[in-house]
Amino acid sequence: GNEPDQSYSGSAEILQRAFAQAGAAASYEIGGFVIAAKFGAFAPLLYSGDNAQAGFTLETATDGTIRGEVFAAGDIYTAFGEGDFQGLGFNLSLGLVRPDEEGKPLYGAGLNNIPIVAARPGYVIEVEQLRYEFEATELLEQLESGGDPFTTVSEIGDVETRPLASSDQPKIHMPFSVSGFYRLAIPVIDIIPDAELVLDDPVRLNAGVVVEGNFFPVNLFSVGFGRRDYLWYGCA
Repeated sequence: GNEPDQSYSGSAEILQRAFAQAGAAASYEIGGFVIAAKFGAFAPLLYSGDNAQAGFTLETATDGTIRGEVFAAGDIYTAFGEGDFQGLGFNLSLGLVRPDEEGKPLYGAGLNNIPIVAARPGYVIEVEQLRYEFEATELLEQLESGGDPFTTVSEIGDVETRPLASSDQPKIHMPFSVSGFYRLAIPVIDIIPDAELVLDDPVRLNAGVVVEGNFFPVNLFSVGFGRRDYLWYGCA
């Protein structure tokens, strides 16, 4: 647990990248390879600006009281607001896959979200020094009794969505990335690792692996896990 008469604090940049997207794809087989292309349209749902920050402070007392504050401030851009839509961009993705004799993908690589036209979102969500102060006393007793252990001390700040002038609309692209996979066929199962290098700010590496059966009926089952955009995931 937390030691009494101690202070804790931290802050970090808010990194939010959420897009609505659609596209049309086509493929062509040549020389034992399948070449694919996708022309995509996208719009920012939530895209945090460089000034978006969040943080917390926490203080503990000898009597068991905990006092804290969470805060956030900055701009988040969006193409949707006031019942309107403004901010459509376009990109292109290219892929190359080598199938085996049975037509199952053996290995492949892709260039994703090659920029063509930047989206210029028409709205900004302004988080203006949003601060929430709370206090907790008799924490264990409140949790055991099913009560709310936290009491709001104060809540200040504002969140407002407003339209942007054309000159203030940022140019936004979906993050460009390079990806690939390889299927390792061994008795009973296939092991398929994949990786994606995202050339965004910050640069990050996504990776995962899927294990699946390679003949009936074990091919009805698969399990996978990996890390995407700083979050671990699992699937089955």
